[in-house]
Amino acid sequence: MMAEKKGQHLVPACYLGSFIADIEELKKENPKVEAGIYVNSKKLDSGWRMKGVNHDIFKKSYYYNLPEDDSKKPFIENYLSSVESKNLKKVEAREIDNMLMSFLSYFMTLQLIRVDKFITENQKNWDQIANSCDMFCDGNYYEKLFKNIVKKQIPICDLGEIPYQNARIIYNNTTFPFISSDNPVIKREVNNADLSMVIPNSLITNDVKNSKESPFFH
Repeated sequence: MMAEKKGQHLVPACYLGSFIADIEELKKENPKVEAGIYVNSKKLDSGWRMKGVNHDIFKKSYYYNLPEDDSKKPFIENYLSSVESKNLKKVEAREIDNMLMSFLSYFMTLQLIRVDKFITENQKNWDQIANSCDMFCDGNYYEKLFKNIVKKQIPICDLGEIPYQNARIIYNNTTFPFISSDNPVIKREVNNADLSMVIPNSLITNDVKNSKESPFFH
């Protein structure tokens, strides 16, 4: 029998897998130790602890389930599980082409809209709209119409074309590992001086005034 999909990743397992720690030295002391991801609090004040990719800390129970879902085949969760980073090996091998960048642009924006912070904040806006509309109508028609609308938009919302034209892949050639969070894609307003800290000047449009800020997703 097909089991219920209770624990659902808020960040895809394929993404988390990129942060699995190198435990070669630890295995010398304890051959049974299993590789995982070092996690900490948002303030980095709770100490680093290693957790496996499938640990409950990375999941929420039935988070993407809709009221009308079959609990064994939840629509949103199944969709997100199917959109995995199949091109990860090409990225690691630096085999970059337009198809790969197009997919990664979509994959990146998908991570922006699937996290709890984005869903919660945007659903509040829709709930307020529904409440205002229902004030002029009898009943709660719009409350029902807009319920879970942000989650329902995940499979049909393709924002990949927004970052695609200016998308870049940054490779970490240092010995210091990247640190991520439960919001894997962050939007910031930046100027040219900010960009020059992470992107070569040759890839930055230098005729734009430094006072002008534009969205930067990373």
